Amino acid sequence: MKKVLLLLLCLTLVMSATTVFAESSYNMTWAGNPDPATYNGNQWSGTGGGWMWDLGTEAMFIFARLSDNVYPRLATDIQHNGNTTTVKLREGAKYSDGEEITAKDLWGWFMLHRQPVARYLVAINVVDDYTLDFVFAEPVPFDNMRLWLLANSGRNAGMPYHIYKPFVDRAAELWEMAPPVPEGKIDYFQKDSTDADFAAEWSKNWTELAKFVPEQGFVASGPYVRDGNFTEADLRLKKNELYWDAENIKFDVITNKAVTAEQGIAMLKSADSDCYPGSLPIDVALSVLESNKDTVFYPTVDPACHGLYFNQKSVNSPMHDVVFRKAINYVINKTPIREIGNYYGSEFDYSCTGIPPLFLSKYVSPEVMEKLPLYATDHEKAAQILEEAGYKKVGNLWKDPEGKDIKVVIGVNGGWQPAAVVGNVN
Repeated sequence: MKKVLLLLLCLTLVMSATTVFAESSYNMTWAGNPDPATYNGNQWSGTGGGWMWDLGTEAMFIFARLSDNVYPRLATDIQHNGNTTTVKLREGAKYSDGEEITAKDLWGWFMLHRQPVARYLVAINVVDDYTLDFVFAEPVPFDNMRLWLLANSGRNAGMPYHIYKPFVDRAAELWEMAPPVPEGKIDYFQKDSTDADFAAEWSKNWTELAKFVPEQGFVASGPYVRDGNFTEADLRLKKNELYWDAENIKFDVITNKAVTAEQGIAMLKSADSDCYPGSLPIDVALSVLESNKDTVFYPTVDPACHGLYFNQKSVNSPMHDVVFRKAINYVINKTPIREIGNYYGSEFDYSCTGIPPLFLSKYVSPEVMEKLPLYATDHEKAAQILEEAGYKKVGNLWKDPEGKDIKVVIGVNGGWQPAAVVGNVN
């Protein structure tokens, strides 16, 4: 018995030691990206970075599309005072080469990249190493809109100033030299970016940037850095030990396999990869789940499902008549339309919301919501309101109040776009 216990104890110690020293790894696939082996570290060189960029760069904020929430990353505070929004940055955050990430790095990103927020700005001022002032033009967006615009400004710590300084400084010079935007128009930093001289110099600067090969290769601001040489098929990343939140990074190594979409799905089925990013078509997803019982599917709900759209200028049907449009809403069975056109979309009984239904409760008051009519599938209700409006059913077909035939074409997009109801598809 003692020998058995001793053996078990030794096995336990060996297994514990293995657990301590084992490298936690994660395998995933990618498709439609450039050859990893050609990546020179310059995201703007045309060689691309794929997941190297996504997992190796950081931003002030991260925007969560499915909730409209914004989460601070390098930013630690944001204040709105008049037309100025002040962002405080995390002190002590570093690039993978040891250089500190400062306000100048993020300022450089905005100088070189025409982000949507710049169309609402007059200037971006570096107050100190950890403070940026974003000065908005009139009329000033409301506070949440300012935050959303900033949060949707890309991986803005992805262009280290100490590496890309010549191109950043030249871009800043060009913005200073650019003529004011013509009255009545909106443009970046309220300057005329269509001016011929500006456009020519801007293009020249970007051409030089595209040719640039950083001596350091890719310098990361995010959780992962390059691990050795990339091959034609593999992009191997290792944990960035200098990342500001490194202690919460769970995987030491991530290996990205450059494959076709079909190969990626096959690898998922055979358990040769740990992840396939994105929600697959439902029939493919079910096939994967059937092939590999260890697979877990977390479908991403598609918020781009706004309701039914009508062509009110239709020459084939009376889409101009609100009663007829209401009847269509009662006739439509949304479930098969969603399953064919947008499986991961949402179903709801409003005619058309204009904003993603996921956000209705967040942005629309209960009082307004109560006023919105609901249109659950109800063929009897549809027939009732049509008859009351003078429409007549002859056999199995409806005719308009003037006795004309009605032709309705229902179009369902196969991509993200919502189902559409139109009277004249042409």
